[in-house]
Amino acid sequence: MVYQLAKQGSVFSTRPRAVRLLAHLHEVSDLDTTPLVLDFQGVRDMSYSFADEFIGTLTQRAIDEQVEAPQLINMEAPVCEMVSLSLASRELPLPAQARVCAAV
Repeated sequence: MVYQLAKQGSVFSTRPRAVRLLAHLHEVSDLDTTPLVLDFQGVRDMSYSFADEFIGTLTQRAIDEQVEAPQLINMEAPVCEMVSLSLASRELPLPAQARVCAAV
């Protein structure tokens, strides 16, 4: 399933907003059986707290439940930086397709 974040906005901040977006994602997708692609096209910026709660939670769940981690596509540099920082602080791997932005 491709989940287009830009349909929910172009700037994302706060943990509560991430929790709401995670709930919406669970409503529209079966994360246990369907590979998830998070499409960031059109997302201009993201706070660390949002990235940590949204991407960090999804990535940790994938590791804990031994399911495929979400694929992250079309990230602009500011978004990629926040995702990278969040995953690094949790000592989680940056998905392969997002490693190109790790030096940002």
